[in-house]
Amino acid sequence: MTLLAGGFASLMRDSVTLAPYASQAAYGEPSYGTPQTLRVRVVLRAARVVNHVGEERMSRCVIYVDGTVALDIRDRLTLADGTTSPILRIASHRDHHGLLHHHKVYC
Repeated sequence: MTLLAGGFASLMRDSVTLAPYASQAAYGEPSYGTPQTLRVRVVLRAARVVNHVGEERMSRCVIYVDGTVALDIRDRLTLADGTTSPILRIASHRDHHGLLHHHKVYC
């Protein structure tokens, strides 16, 4: 069940494919679980972000994802046009009840 309701859910008109990180092979290549298609909002805009290790990087898009979706910085997101880029940062936002409402994923 989604936590998004009303106006915010109506903004989720895009889709991405999420392949959850599963493990790392012996030579360091990541392996992924079964991909799933998510209804999201993709905003293409460049922005400077600080990634999970404290380095400043340029993000080319922000993806708004429902808060019920479990995300990991090592997951692979594929945009509708087939492009993938590493997840630089995940910012999780809560509603006024303290429940996880949505994630902003910078990639």
